[in-house]
Amino acid sequence: MKKVATIRTRSEEHRNTRPASSEPPAALGIEPENFKDADFQGRREIARKCFTREDLHYHGSHAILLSDAVIVEKLRATIGVAPDYHLGNDCGESRILPPTAIDWLGWIHLFAHALLPARAAEELTGVPASLLLAECQHIHIEFDGKCEIENDVFGTGIRFASLQASFLEHAVRLATDKAFEPVWLVAHDPARYLEELRRCELWDEDTRLNLAASILSYYLRDVDRPQVARTSIRLSA
Repeated sequence: MKKVATIRTRSEEHRNTRPASSEPPAALGIEPENFKDADFQGRREIARKCFTREDLHYHGSHAILLSDAVIVEKLRATIGVAPDYHLGNDCGESRILPPTAIDWLGWIHLFAHALLPARAAEELTGVPASLLLAECQHIHIEFDGKCEIENDVFGTGIRFASLQASFLEHAVRLATDKAFEPVWLVAHDPARYLEELRRCELWDEDTRLNLAASILSYYLRDVDRPQVARTSIRLSA
């Protein structure tokens, strides 16, 4: 598996063949090659052209770093199966494990199954992996990579070819939703990111506060890739 650096909006055979504009280069806009360089409308156009349902698995799988995949495979081999609810409850009641340790066991298993697709989706869309992981945990509580509907992590009611496809589809939805744009624009700034998330109306108040609390309490920002400052204005030449 290899990392995809950029996603172009048009293939070579579909490039515009019209004569070059007579305007000076400084007045021309650059067609964005990825979400990072696009304004809101640009992100929607990239999603329309690049992320068809047939392509989600391909793009999501190829955005996974091989080094990450090797480490996560070792993690899965080390941790074994996830503890079920009854075992966690018994450990807590018998004081064999403190509640925080039981919670972390669940999170470690979630990381083992969801971290790679969450990071791949982040790489392609700029939606923080921390948020995608928090949402996954909020929906499933104990996530072992299995869903009621095949790979449908976020409850769309649709089957997906892989977890990578499901995470990428959800991240694209967020990145192309106007209500999420304030969060997306400040993803590079941890404090502002959580501040905007707490008031983002894509979720009801209880859900968005729970998501922000999980990101903070379980240090999920530590698994995010470095983000850069963004602008809602498309870049110019």
